[in-house]
Amino acid sequence: MSYLKGGEAFLDYAIENPQFTFQVYGKNEIRRELPSNVFLNDYISNEEVLKILGQSKYFFCKPLAKEASGRLVAEAFLSGCEMITNDRVGTWSFDFYPNDKERAKQEMKETPQLFWDNVNRILNQNETENVPDLGHVLVYKSYGGLGDIFFCLPSLVNLKEVSTSVSFAVHPRLVSFFTKYFKEINIVDEEKIKEREAEFDIIIELGNYPAFRGYDLPHAIRYSTHKKVKQHAIQHHIDGLAKFHKNYSNQYKGYPYFERNTDFENPYYVVHPGAGFLLKIWPTENYAKLIEELHDLFPKLKCKIILGKEDPNPADFFTKEMNHIEYITGGLEDIGKAMERAFFHIGNDAGITHVAGAFNVPTVGIYGPTGPGSWGSFAQFNEIIWGKKGNCDLRCNYDVIINCPDRVCLSSTTVPKVLSALYQLLQKAYEDIAFDLKVNPLLEIDFSEKDCLLKINQNELLIEYRDLSMKNSVEEILKGNFKDDFSEEEESLIHVFIEQQVLFCIPELK
Repeated sequence: MSYLKGGEAFLDYAIENPQFTFQVYGKNEIRRELPSNVFLNDYISNEEVLKILGQSKYFFCKPLAKEASGRLVAEAFLSGCEMITNDRVGTWSFDFYPNDKERAKQEMKETPQLFWDNVNRILNQNETENVPDLGHVLVYKSYGGLGDIFFCLPSLVNLKEVSTSVSFAVHPRLVSFFTKYFKEINIVDEEKIKEREAEFDIIIELGNYPAFRGYDLPHAIRYSTHKKVKQHAIQHHIDGLAKFHKNYSNQYKGYPYFERNTDFENPYYVVHPGAGFLLKIWPTENYAKLIEELHDLFPKLKCKIILGKEDPNPADFFTKEMNHIEYITGGLEDIGKAMERAFFHIGNDAGITHVAGAFNVPTVGIYGPTGPGSWGSFAQFNEIIWGKKGNCDLRCNYDVIINCPDRVCLSSTTVPKVLSALYQLLQKAYEDIAFDLKVNPLLEIDFSEKDCLLKINQNELLIEYRDLSMKNSVEEILKGNFKDDFSEEEESLIHVFIEQQVLFCIPELK
């Protein structure tokens, strides 16, 4: 008996009718003293419910909110109870109520077959049924960060399939960038197009996902899957537009990647150490250590660091001259030029990481309080590092994030862990070009005379030596001392080590 189920109204009715005895089954959540004619009983089974309904003369149900159906109300009606209800009980929307109990029984018996007949009709209908398209559609994305814009692009491609034309309105400073790279959709200036809205048949405002704000914007849609379905933000945007046309595909068909031409002759990688919300960044001194280590490992590999006005600069933590670095401090077009030919990208949960994703640049994403569930990189090849698992059980909202003393979800991620993820990424992304072998930076080795125990995180691998020759071969390989020609036994060992991620085959970057 609760407030939402009409508990207050029930107790008032009991007081007004002292001649009746009222039986309540379950828990009393109403903070009132029960009248003397109301008796509280323990929970009972479903079978017992039907038995008691058959013995009851009246049934009371006056919920405060509308109920789609109300199974217990229907059972009471079919059991012959006189009903004391209101117009918020969905069962009463059927025209068999209140006088035709037999018809109600018949319709309920027929419902399962009717349900499956409709399912079959939907599954077998002609998907190319001739339905008028949406005409000329104007789409705004007036709320959210840079990454949110990239998340919505696949939904616009699907929308184009059921429209005469789709125009995507963006901030004036973004028009030239998206016009150059996102060629599937007409890009317009969101400030200028407002004067021409009358030219469009439909105007859609994507607002923001997650749907905590933005509903007050004109033409804003509501994301029906918000907080109900765990999926990437890309799919939430697709689902949000599915309601506009019956032939709109709510399938994610892959990202409309921008054109990219990797520079293999003068390879470089891109790093973005910042974020719009600086409490989401991996410690800047760690970025500095990583960049220095990558330069030691690959002296000819150049680096481009993207720095916004508020972004922290790894140069403040360098311990030596880093002459191989170029700083990108311009706008999104300059960032796009850097991404077009990049070998890989390393960055935080930030809009620039999703710019890299749009160019399909192999990406290592470092995530902290916000997590990668809805915001993970969508590049074809990506490695996501999330330091929260196993280190923190808190559910992070804004207040938790700004008051967190150590940000263990980010500080627990070490440079070797990022380097290991990078090796794994490069092995997947560039498997068809000449490669070098690299030992996993996370590898721990316990050597002994007869065997060695290899540990990577929680995984262990015991290698037992067959003879001294094998012992020497294993030790040399695990120390990273590789030679030009391997024996058949050594090749077998290397194959096992690659399978177990003890070794990685990464592109030759000498």
